[in-house]
Amino acid sequence: MSAERIERIPLTVGREPGSEGSDQTFESYESYRYEAILVGMLKYRIIEVPGYPGTELAVPFEPSERIDVDRALAALRALPEPELVGRLILIDDVHQDQQWYRQQNNAPQLTIDGELGIGIEIKLYRSALGADLPAALLAQWCRLLRFAVPAAERAYDNIGDIEPFELRNVFAPNAQQSDLSWSMLGAYLLEEPRGAGVLVDAVALPIRSSVFGVALGVCLRSLAPERRGTAHESHALMANWLAKIVTPKALETLAPLRESDDPELRKRAEAIIGLLETQTAG
Repeated sequence: MSAERIERIPLTVGREPGSEGSDQTFESYESYRYEAILVGMLKYRIIEVPGYPGTELAVPFEPSERIDVDRALAALRALPEPELVGRLILIDDVHQDQQWYRQQNNAPQLTIDGELGIGIEIKLYRSALGADLPAALLAQWCRLLRFAVPAAERAYDNIGDIEPFELRNVFAPNAQQSDLSWSMLGAYLLEEPRGAGVLVDAVALPIRSSVFGVALGVCLRSLAPERRGTAHESHALMANWLAKIVTPKALETLAPLRESDDPELRKRAEAIIGLLETQTAG
């Protein structure tokens, strides 16, 4: 039986789509925050994830038909490194800024599935609480991985237009574009079941996929057996495939940029090559 306790958690959430006032427009973000955001201390059950004492699942004390505790626990245990997550909070409400982003981007269907909280905390909102929970959780875990391996984070941020990545049907402020593309690509590479199309797409984005693969490899190599996720074998195979098959293609693509007339482009390429060459040497 998992260890469990009750705790009150401070949360800030937005209006549920379709509720009274949820289609209201606002002249400024200040007025939006004043009128459309709800703040409160909510009662939660805190459950220790079996086998991973450093990881907790927080679910609302009042039962919700949208939340399946067993599915959430299984999704946590299937992460490449479950203990990279200190706490997963499932929130049966919408993200505080969802309505604002819908208005600003004229995107009435836009949803915000999750975000990182304080430290190594992940929050998943109502749109991610059903069958999509494992994928939404994996995407947020990839963001934690990005920050856990700073060398890969810096290399990825240098890619930019060297290897364009078009974000479709999603929104993120400009400052978060690199972060979002990393998490989307990482979750796509790691999600099961994995078809041949995933491998084809990885080869089509060799630089980005390889840099992500470096971070994944660093994570997996450092794990003691008892800390591994339940899908460890699959994740290790992907990390190895990225290193052996995709990284050489990335280095081949980057090599001509060493002779570029643009000194900034040369600098960016060298930063990425330096990381990938370290990976192949290892």
